[in-house]
Amino acid sequence: YIDPLNDQCLADPEKLKYWLPVDWYNGGMEHVTRHLIYSRFWHRFLYDIGVVPTKEPYSKRSAQGMILGANGVKMSKSLGNFRTVREISEQYDLQVLRFFMLSAHYRSPLNFSADLMEASKNGLERIVNAADNLKYLMGAATAREMTCAFPTKKLPQAATLPIKSGMPAASS
Repeated sequence: YIDPLNDQCLADPEKLKYWLPVDWYNGGMEHVTRHLIYSRFWHRFLYDIGVVPTKEPYSKRSAQGMILGANGVKMSKSLGNFRTVREISEQYDLQVLRFFMLSAHYRSPLNFSADLMEASKNGLERIVNAADNLKYLMGAATAREMTCAFPTKKLPQAATLPIKSGMPAASS
């Protein structure tokens, strides 16, 4: 697509010099692999016959990773074992999904399961509860209470995240 309206040659050599190599190619794990095999094969051929000015089509390549479902099976549309964000949001607050995704190691496949989503929900609730307790302590404390080993006021029951309908409430 460097020079799509050119009917004289593959592309204007000046445009090829300007646009190649592509700065960064990023995509899904298998998507990137298959595209790289295909695109690098053709690009190398075009380089070898002198049509393109660069040996490689991309300066940098990276993959986003893969999402695994139950039992470590790859989630995919073709297998029908995937869940949409809308389906997940019917069971969990989207903050829980964000926390789940941020909790995963960035170089590992994302293992998606109900157990891990529950663990993420519980972990996020603990963080929110700790933040709420800290806000209470900071807001309710007087100069004297800040120097005491034990606060004189009792902490209120910690707040919990809103739970979507159909989900059991967090236990205390």
